[in-house]
Amino acid sequence: MTRKSRMGDVVLACVALSVNKLMTFEAGSKSGVDVEDLHLFQAATRRLQSDLGIFHSIIDPLWATDLRNELKWLGTEVGAVRDFDVLQARLVDRLRLLSAPDDSKANRLLARLHTERSAARLHVLDVLGCMRYRALANNLHDAATHPALATEAGLAIEERAARLLPYLVNKPWKKLRAAARRIASESSEGDVHAVRILAKR
Repeated sequence: MTRKSRMGDVVLACVALSVNKLMTFEAGSKSGVDVEDLHLFQAATRRLQSDLGIFHSIIDPLWATDLRNELKWLGTEVGAVRDFDVLQARLVDRLRLLSAPDDSKANRLLARLHTERSAARLHVLDVLGCMRYRALANNLHDAATHPALATEAGLAIEERAARLLPYLVNKPWKKLRAAARRIASESSEGDVHAVRILAKR
């Protein structure tokens, strides 16, 4: 991409990049060899949703809404394993503070967490093997080469991205800036996490 790139070219490049990232981590998400693959796979679903949101005035709204809904479904379905991984890491840190007599209870708690994570892991494999996901994967491959552009966006598609893109990202940027300014030393972890999510978008 250059300063002379057209808006339509930028939309295609961004969607293709996000789809490629998502599909890159599909195999690793299935194998489970590296737990980060599933995390990056889920993050890619959010990134693509954000791309579709930013380009809302350029792409076909019905097409984008359907795709974003399916991506949201996918991210939710595979997200439990990551949640268990984060919970386990935090729990292990807390358990180090316990006295020796509590070891047996701690081990039972960790064993239960491991069992629930294993069930969530099996669910991921079911999701990535189901017809709904395969249909979504096919739609994503199409989106990476031929994103559905809005019929009324003809002039905008030909517009230089250097001129139009700042306007499109202005609203989410203002939302992020306002949320960040509200963060103070006493802000909760949830408030800070909300800002991180806006920053990723």
